[in-house]
Amino acid sequence: MMGGARTTAADPAVQGLDAAVYAVPTRYARGDGTLAWDKTTLVLVTASAAGQRGIGWSYTAAAAAPVVTGILSEVVTGRSALDVTGANEAMSRALRNAGRPGIGAMALSAADIALWDLKARLLGRPVAA
Repeated sequence: MMGGARTTAADPAVQGLDAAVYAVPTRYARGDGTLAWDKTTLVLVTASAAGQRGIGWSYTAAAAAPVVTGILSEVVTGRSALDVTGANEAMSRALRNAGRPGIGAMALSAADIALWDLKARLLGRPVAA
């Protein structure tokens, strides 16, 4: 844990982030005038703590998955699962030399969503609350 928030007995620690890559075929070929495609790549992130799992995802290149499992997981593992804002700041800082825009931003987004979902599940509340 690189300077992360310490957990208490009431604050379960993030046990890590996992990432899986899925290529979802489109029913028909798609295009926007600059690019054509026949599938959409999705990176699914799972965050875990205290027997619960939260999920988040981003439509991005498969290259975002190792950013999640390497750079981002390293800085959130051991942090309080209830301090999602602090985890987001730590992840943003960790991307400084790797590149925050592009793949870094997409990986961070999916991880952030997974951490918010995890927090909601730990508290037994909807994410919107």
